[in-house]
Amino acid sequence: MESAVEVISTSERVSHIAAKTSWYAIAGVPVLLAVDPREGVWTLHTHARDGEYQGVPPGKYGEPVPLPAPLPAPLSVEPDTADLPLHTPKR
Repeated sequence: MESAVEVISTSERVSHIAAKTSWYAIAGVPVLLAVDPREGVWTLHTHARDGEYQGVPPGKYGEPVPLPAPLPAPLSVEPDTADLPLHTPKR
């Protein structure tokens, strides 16, 4: 089972993020973890169907990421998001 991790940059717009997420679903990537250092949040996209992900549980940095089974090792270990960096807001 393939998976992908997408780190959102400070310059990305919501429409661009949605388009990329849809692209991953259309490409058949079963698990997409999107990490947003702008807000300190992550979203786990699963169950791709018809170009969209059906299971989309969000979380905050420090909360466990509930990876679906069966993922092969080392992907089967929940990523630790507690120490992920945050983007510094532009002034």
